[in-house]
This record gives sequence, C-alpha cells and structure tokens, in this order.
Amino acid sequence: MDSDILMSDAGVEPVAKARHFVVAVDFGTTFSSVAYVGYTNPNQRRRIELRQVETIDRYPDHPYGNFPCNDVPTEIWYAHKTERTGLSTRDDSGYQSSSADGEEDDDTPFGDLCVPQTPEPELLNNGEDPVLSSLWGYGVQDQVKEADYEADHARRLTRFKLLLDNSEHTASVRSGLYETCKTLKTMHLIKDNVDVIGDYLAHLFRHTKKRLIDSEGYTADSTVEFVLCVPAVWNGNANRQMQLAMARAISNSGFGQLQNESVDNLFIVTEPEAAAACVLASEKTRLKIGETFILLDAGGGTVDAITYTVDRDIPLRLKTEEVAPKGGLYGSSFVNERFEKLLRERLNSESYLEQNGETLQNIIDRLVVDFERREKKKLDAMFPNKIVDCTIKVPGLRESRERRFLNGRMTLRRKEIKDLFRPSLEGVAEIMRDQLTKARKKGCQVSKVILMGGFGQSEALASYLKGVLATEYSAEGQKVILDSSKLQSTAVACGAVLRALRKEDGPARVLQLSYGFLRSEPYGDHKEHSKQKAKLDKIDGVRYVDNTICWIINKGDVLDSEYVVELSVVYTFADDGSKWAACETLYVSDGRHESHYRREHAENQGAQVAGFVDIDLTPLKESGQIKRQPHPKSGMCPYWKITGTLRVFVSGRNLRYVVIPDGGNGNTSRVGGECIAAAFRPGTE
Repeated sequence: MDSDILMSDAGVEPVAKARHFVVAVDFGTTFSSVAYVGYTNPNQRRRIELRQVETIDRYPDHPYGNFPCNDVPTEIWYAHKTERTGLSTRDDSGYQSSSADGEEDDDTPFGDLCVPQTPEPELLNNGEDPVLSSLWGYGVQDQVKEADYEADHARRLTRFKLLLDNSEHTASVRSGLYETCKTLKTMHLIKDNVDVIGDYLAHLFRHTKKRLIDSEGYTADSTVEFVLCVPAVWNGNANRQMQLAMARAISNSGFGQLQNESVDNLFIVTEPEAAAACVLASEKTRLKIGETFILLDAGGGTVDAITYTVDRDIPLRLKTEEVAPKGGLYGSSFVNERFEKLLRERLNSESYLEQNGETLQNIIDRLVVDFERREKKKLDAMFPNKIVDCTIKVPGLRESRERRFLNGRMTLRRKEIKDLFRPSLEGVAEIMRDQLTKARKKGCQVSKVILMGGFGQSEALASYLKGVLATEYSAEGQKVILDSSKLQSTAVACGAVLRALRKEDGPARVLQLSYGFLRSEPYGDHKEHSKQKAKLDKIDGVRYVDNTICWIINKGDVLDSEYVVELSVVYTFADDGSKWAACETLYVSDGRHESHYRREHAENQGAQVAGFVDIDLTPLKESGQIKRQPHPKSGMCPYWKITGTLRVFVSGRNLRYVVIPDGGNGNTSRVGGECIAAAFRPGTE
C-alpha cells in the first residue's frame, strides 16, 4: 500500500519526503500483531480509512507457505549461552529491596518496592543486544519439535503477557511464569520478569522495521508514532510497565526513537475500543448511537467481556457501562492443553517410543504443535454434529486394539474430541451470560454480542454461543444477536491505528498515576513535618526533613494538555575542592499521596523511581559567579550555596523537567523526561 495516493488534491503544498508511520502493537497472550499506515503529508491523517491500514506479515519460520501470515505466536526461547549484559527494563543497580529478608519476592511480577540509595542512570543498552540469539514466534514452535525436553524447556516462555495481569483467574498461570522467570534469572538471562516482554517486543520490532524497509520506503529519516493496545482491566501501573518494556524494545531494535530514554508521546488504547473502531470502520457491523453491546474478546489465553454503549459514531467513542468486566482462562490454547493431557494419558505406557534420547514429552510437544497447525482447525469446523472418530499420526506407535492404536496412528473417539473443546465453549458462554445478567440488572438493554479475538474466529465457538442466545435470550424484547462476522485476527491492531489518527473527543485527562520529586525540606516549613524527625545538615547548619516527596500531579487530578509547575531547588557543597554534583529524582505511584512525607513513610507506599537527572554544577564553581557563604555557626566551615528552579512541563502525554541553576546562563541546565501515557485512561489525547 502507498497511502500517499490519498492526497491528490490540487493546491496541496509540497512537504518533506520522509514518511511518518503510525504503528500499532497488539501484544496478545498467545499471538501478537502489528498494523501500520505511512504518509508524508499530515493532512492525510483525517482521510485514512481501514482499507489503507496494512499489517506486518511474513514472520520468520511461519509454516503456512504462501498463505498470509499476519500474526505471530507470543513465545520466546532464550539461548543457553546468552547472558544479559545490558540493563533491564527496571535496573536494580543501587537499589535496595524493602522486603524483610532483602531478597526479591518472586511471587510478584516486578519484585518489591525499591527505593534508591544512590541513583544510577537507567540508560538503555544501545550496543549489541545479548538476546539476539534467542528464538521467538514460530521459531519457538519449531524448536519445540526438536529440543530435548529436560535440558531446554526451562528457557521457553508462553503467555507471559499475564505477568502484567493481577486478575484472580490468571493467578495459576502467573505462578508458573514466576518460576520460569526465577530460573532465567539464575541463568543470568533476564534481570527482571518484565524483561521477557521487552525482549520479545525487540524481536517483533526488528521484523517490523525490516518489512517496512522492504515494502514501505522506511528510512533512517522516517518517524514512528507508536500505539499500544492494552486490556481494559489493566491499571496504570501495568500500562506503565508495558510502556517501559516498549522503550527497551525500541532501543534494542533500532526501530523508532526515544526521547529522554522514554517512548515519545505514546498513545494507549484499550483492546476492546480498538476492536470496536475496526468493527465500525469495516461496515460489517452497524453500531448506532445509544446502542449497548457486549464485546466478547476470546483470545488464545484469556477470554474477557465488557459492556459498552455507543456515545458517538464518527469518530467512534464508547461509554463504559457500570458493569464489572468478566474474564477467564478459556482461550483456544487450553484446547491444546487438554489435547496434551489426553496424549500423556494415552501414551504414558508406551515407553518403547522413547528412543535415541528422545523423551515422551518431546514427542507430545511435537504432536501438540502439529495439532495446533492442522487437526485443530479441521475439528473445530466439524464441531459438534459432524465430529466423528478420527486418527492422529504418532510415528512408531504399535498396534493395540485394546488401546485403540493402529500402526503409527492413535484413534480419538467422538467424545474425546468434544471434551477437548467443550470446557472452553462452556466457559466463554458463562462469561457472556454473566455480562448479560449484570447489564440487565443495571437497566442496560444489550442488543448484540460482538465476538472477536483469535478464538473468536472459531466456528465451533460461534455456533455454540448462537445456540445459547437462541435458547436463553429469545423472548420478545430481549432478543440478543451474536455478531460473529469473523473479524480478522489483526482487528485490534488495525482499529488502534484508526483510533490514533482520530484522538479528539477522547476521555477527560484524569490521572491514574501520581508523579513527584524527591526533596529535602527545612524542618517546620510544612505542618506534615511535626511528627517527623529532622536532621542537622553539617554543611549549612539547617535542620531538614530529608528525602521527602513533593507530589506535583496526583492520581484523580484533571490535567490540562499543557501544564507547567516550578519548584525551588537549593544545593549546598562543602568547601573541600570536591566536584559539585547533584541529582533530581522523579517518583511515580499508582496511589494518591500527600506531599512532604519521607519516601519511606506509609503515606508514600507504592512510590518507585521513574527517572532522574544528574547535574554537574562544577562549571559554576569555576566561573566565579557563586559567592562562598560564611560559616553558619561556630565550629562550622564556610560553604557554597546554589539556588535554582526545577521546571516541570507536561505536554500531551509527555512530561519533561529542566533544572535551571541561578547564574548558570543555561550552560548547566539539565533535562530529564518521562512518557506519561500510562498515567491517563487509555484513549486520552
């Protein structure tokens, strides 16, 4: 596609030839996809339609020959001899855990709250990526068919998106992921759990960059505007962790650019809203203003349902109804798990299959991969009425009538096949029922259920849900239809591109996170100091409450798109000839806090370092512009004092802070920054 053909109007002024790309990432539990559009003239944005949005294809090692392949498994397999030398998504250098035993708690996604003792820069590694030798996507599935189970499977990860989920129904999967991550840390392959996400995205971005170079004229002068799709149930902290993983991936892949080591003006949109944008644009489904519908997202891992009312149609804006979202682990990958369990039960006694060092688990793994790629789709299309006994190829299997084995093949009975699918179908139906019941109790008349996601393309699932609706929701005035128009698996990514092109009239800019700076405040300047201990500074003789946090923007506040706040800063240095070095540290939290309490105080629970800027003030010392201060008290020495301003700018979804010392003439100013897209509700301009 060349979306530049959209602008053929006479009178359009010539513009620079470098192309701008809007790139949306749908990071899924079992499969991921990337959609994009490129243009050279900003006036084109408003004219771009769904048919101009393209998807990344030709993923390495995909098994489908010349058939389209527009998504890729969300899987990664770390090479045994690879050792991470770059910094992780959250570098632990200079940090001390607040847990009682001082060790990281591997039962949580990111470990305990860490506070800095001496801040160290979290510079993203721009050198050789030590994870390049890891496998990803379809390459992992090929490796599964070849690897020795005992030696290799500890380095394979799937469903690791759930590391960022805190839902009760995903706890069992997360528990297994934590154990795998613990092993990878022991092997020095990752430093933090969320590194896994950053490493996978780096592979995805490298491939995206290659495809855009090959087919879309991407060059070093091209600019990239990233869009991130997130689950509707994620909180601000999960969105921020995903944002940090993206920043690492951008740095390590060389695709796009960072500003102040952060994703520049990242746009975040929920997966259901992105899918709804695609639904409306595809014209396969008509959504009217005021219409209430359930978006049933049936993916490979999780299945989630959320109820919306159309608030506006062009551009599409949705109002979330006061109906608690419902989710569960009923995705299509659990059909595979049940098939794996069935194979283990049926083949457990066939020890003769283990030859030449090959284990039974290795054999089963290969059969599961083949099932996913071939037999599963055939059986799904036949479910339920056309299902008949069938056979699965198992090389080396010996004939046994009693065990229903043929030479090299295993017979599956009709009931066994149905039992592979039925728990997932029933689970999805129960989630749908739950939303319908809750919506009606709230007085919402749901008119349709829109089925989406990878599992949403299942004919078996669509047929089953239609049967439930026809049987249980067919009364006059209560009829609910199922829209199973089989949205493409890339619908979320494609819809996210459209949503990013039309950001106006999104949610109010209500903060979901708080940001503040570390301060040392003269004791008594604020009433909050009354029950806190003060320390006498040995340089200027003033009593301070040190290491407090001044929260400049707080969760729940409504923030203008352009916002500026200033804080006064004071730096003191002993007259001993040492280097004049200072640091300003930015904190973030998913809670709302009062200012002027020490960072270790209960009031600041949940606060963690977001970034910092180091300042070298030695040039001011050498310039002669700063006057030495007399000794403050008897027995103390003269000292040096520098005053200045910490100026904080919020522009859109970026936060930038500048330290401006008085008398520095700009030469000693230092700039830091943080993308705060995750601080707002998804969809916020």
